[in-house]
Amino acid sequence: MNNNTNIGKAMKATTLILILILCALLTADTLQAQLIRQSKAMIGASSGFSKSSQFQMNVSVGQPISGTSASSQFRQGVGFWNGDGGGGQPPIPLMFYNDGWNMVSVPFVVPNYSKSFIFPTSSSSAFSYQGGYQQQDTLKHGVGYWLKFPGNQALPLQGGPRNSDTLELADNWNMIGATSIPVDTANIIQVPENLISTNYFGYNSGYFATNIIEPGKAYWVKAKGVGSIILKDVAPPPNSFTSQQLPAHREEMVEEALNTISFTVNDDASSSRGKQQVLQFGFETGEKMNLEKFELPPVPPVGAFDIRFASNRLVEILPSRIQEPVELPVRFQTNNLPITVTMSLKHQDEVKYSLVEREGKKMVAFHKLEQNRSLTISINEDKKYFLRVESVPKEFFLHQNYPNPFNPVTTIRFDLPSPATVTLQMFNILGQEVATELHKREMEEGQHAIDFDASLLPTGLYFYRINVLSISNGKHFQDTKTMMLVK
Repeated sequence: MNNNTNIGKAMKATTLILILILCALLTADTLQAQLIRQSKAMIGASSGFSKSSQFQMNVSVGQPISGTSASSQFRQGVGFWNGDGGGGQPPIPLMFYNDGWNMVSVPFVVPNYSKSFIFPTSSSSAFSYQGGYQQQDTLKHGVGYWLKFPGNQALPLQGGPRNSDTLELADNWNMIGATSIPVDTANIIQVPENLISTNYFGYNSGYFATNIIEPGKAYWVKAKGVGSIILKDVAPPPNSFTSQQLPAHREEMVEEALNTISFTVNDDASSSRGKQQVLQFGFETGEKMNLEKFELPPVPPVGAFDIRFASNRLVEILPSRIQEPVELPVRFQTNNLPITVTMSLKHQDEVKYSLVEREGKKMVAFHKLEQNRSLTISINEDKKYFLRVESVPKEFFLHQNYPNPFNPVTTIRFDLPSPATVTLQMFNILGQEVATELHKREMEEGQHAIDFDASLLPTGLYFYRINVLSISNGKHFQDTKTMMLVK
């Protein structure tokens, strides 16, 4: 009898435990589902976020919110999540970060300033900037950091508000942090006045100019000397505004009168898909353009997307008349991913554009750029890349070699007003052929140059002869000139 009673009590206790566990699981599932619905609704309703991004929230109570997006990247910004799912508690700010490298800061007063506590899902060390990148384990207010995340993130950052801050700036570039409310850059106080010499730059798969400093983000700014800036704005407290109320803050630095060349990462298998950088160039006019405002901040850490002219600018200005070909160096940091290049031209008459690849001084690839025509290239860190701009010749012409006399290398230039097949041969004084640099090679219109190395030839007088056959109209051109090798 006693045994039967004990067994019955044990079965009731086990049943009760199972019921409690089941209720807990159902409650957790309900809370997670409700949170996902609220987060998706917040993201879809926001003017700053794409409704098609399908951001997947992976939520555990008391843990950072993280997830992935069906698209390669989503709009960074600020949103909110009601922690109890019913509006009984004040909303928690969510800071959104992209897969890969982001610029972040600490906008609130928190109990622990270690990187691992504030950004537990990050996958890299935090790097601040003081004339160079420096690893930091403990974060500070007012300082910006580079930080890498393994996938798109939505992190709830809670703590005491910091609605204003005074930031000390060093001469040149500074990476600054944000306060707990958005700040319009027009309201930032500069001490001394006119301390800032550039735009404020954020980073979202590439640098962009901004007029809003958002909580949780970091920004670059260049100072003309030592000084300070005061971040203070008139705005509602953090738990009373939504991302819908944030002003449009991305400023496209595009000059309508300039030519545009767009570079887009083109790898569907990579989270880098869709990253784009736009560079511009034009010609001198009567109005002088202030190129300083187009200067970019320091290059991001290795692995972050970045494309710029070697001058560290987004814009270059060329002479009004192109007499000799001009090559503008372009620097790529794209993890060697394929790049789609598209050109939009304002100036097309009698000017030719191309993207040139070089190994040392040797040209190894030549890509003609045409209006609204895209091409795809593979970036190799062992090569150097140049945007080449040259006048289109009006007639076939063979130039005198330079230098002349020479030892042992000289350059031979020739002009092609249209695509043609070209043969370039060298002869000694007896009329014997000693070298053939080009043999019926098809070449584009433009100004061309060939380096001739006479290391194996003795001192003497030589002739070089060009034979050209136009591909478009069959016109034939031939010319011969002399050159002197002196060893």
